[in-house]
Amino acid sequence: MNNAKDIRKALKNELGLNARQVSVRTTSAGSIRVELKVPVAIAPVKAIAEQAQRVSRCEYSGDILGGGNVFVFVSYAAGTLDGIVDAAAVEALEGDACLELDKIQIERDSARPWDFVVWDLAEEFGKAHRAGGAKFAAEVAAQILLNRTA
Repeated sequence: MNNAKDIRKALKNELGLNARQVSVRTTSAGSIRVELKVPVAIAPVKAIAEQAQRVSRCEYSGDILGGGNVFVFVSYAAGTLDGIVDAAAVEALEGDACLELDKIQIERDSARPWDFVVWDLAEEFGKAHRAGGAKFAAEVAAQILLNRTA
């Protein structure tokens, strides 16, 4: 895989994602940006897209060498994850109250009450994700739910 066109073709063949569901573009700097327009698991998309990534490193120090590198970035388009987890319900949490859904728990951060902590209770010891705001906490929870099904 060498370019955005190859990534687009692989995403369509392997995951069935068409141009209305995913945007694959090459930036002016030569990097490739993959933007998901539908709520699907991001892990399989990253696995396919990152095959096009090429990064030259110094064999002694491991530093990234300048020029000729192709970086691949995969993300969700703005608003794609809206509605999967209700941000208004997250914002309404007060005190020690928490929101639980499918082995995910969202609560206010006790040290920073304007922030939230999203717990993935499906992990063996419960993995915590800090989120700076209700909308971001809802997006983190949505990403956990989507990627759990992958």
